[in-house]
Amino acid sequence: MTGQPQRTRGLVTTVFVVPLGPSDVVRVAYAVRSIRQHAAAYRIVLVLDGVAPESLPPGVIGDDLVVRVNERPSRGHWGQIWLGQCRAMIAALGWDDLAPDAVFVKFDADALLVRAGIGDRARALFASRPDVGQLGQCFNNVRGAALPNAGWARFYRLICGWRGLLRLPAAATRHGRSPLAGLSAWIRLRALVAKAQSEGYRLGEFAIGGCYILRRELVERLGAGDMLAVTPFGLLPTTGEDGVMTVYVYAAGFSAMDDGADGGIFAVEGKNFRVSPFLLRDRGHYVLHPLKYGYSAQARSYTEEELVDSLLAGLAPMAADGGRP
Repeated sequence: MTGQPQRTRGLVTTVFVVPLGPSDVVRVAYAVRSIRQHAAAYRIVLVLDGVAPESLPPGVIGDDLVVRVNERPSRGHWGQIWLGQCRAMIAALGWDDLAPDAVFVKFDADALLVRAGIGDRARALFASRPDVGQLGQCFNNVRGAALPNAGWARFYRLICGWRGLLRLPAAATRHGRSPLAGLSAWIRLRALVAKAQSEGYRLGEFAIGGCYILRRELVERLGAGDMLAVTPFGLLPTTGEDGVMTVYVYAAGFSAMDDGADGGIFAVEGKNFRVSPFLLRDRGHYVLHPLKYGYSAQARSYTEEELVDSLLAGLAPMAADGGRP
């Protein structure tokens, strides 16, 4: 870990944790720029995964930012990526200027903060809903339709059944461990999912991973005991971290909550925007994702950089002839 936390003028109330792989080195400057433009009482933690600190774009490093380097690059292993994010959050609990009600924002490198007040809104929601541990785009998509989770539900049904009993011992062997370690991981996974279901988890429930927010008490529980000491997802490299996180939210005794209506924090998609990002910004959302594909509508197309510049400058979308619509 480099760049030790600098003491702020007050307490840090919002911690942005940004995982960074080799393909996102350039665009992380956009994410950091947006946070600096719109956030207050914050600190950014970059979790470098196979990225050298010296390769970061000019201007990214600052007193408001901590660089945390994964000792072993994940090489795209989603279980390890998720663990790296969680450990970065747990490490931040040791900061002596961290507020008692601090919130932790998992923020992808191709997400953009387009409005001030994200931390205040998240803390207000958590304060009035003590059972909620995760805010995100969980149950409805940006168009207001139900967010499908059939794929994740099917995954957990299969992995907790006989297919998992076959898959995890084989995965353990590929990871240089014994088949018994895989059997232990399968038993642990079944217990984890059962615990989550006993706390109200519906099989397959998840928050899209482009951005979600965790309350401090949840991070504290993840760091206590052995919840993360031995995780079965260390043997499941293709299991996306968003479907993993919400299981742990419930297993820790909390629940997930949507905040994606007009004026809500999240306008988070998994792939391309299906609603104009300019409209989403004007609806009052705080976080837009993903920016990396740019945006095209009718005859006007935006590159990623053009889209970022336009959104952060508060501009309206340009018409095809270059004028304002």
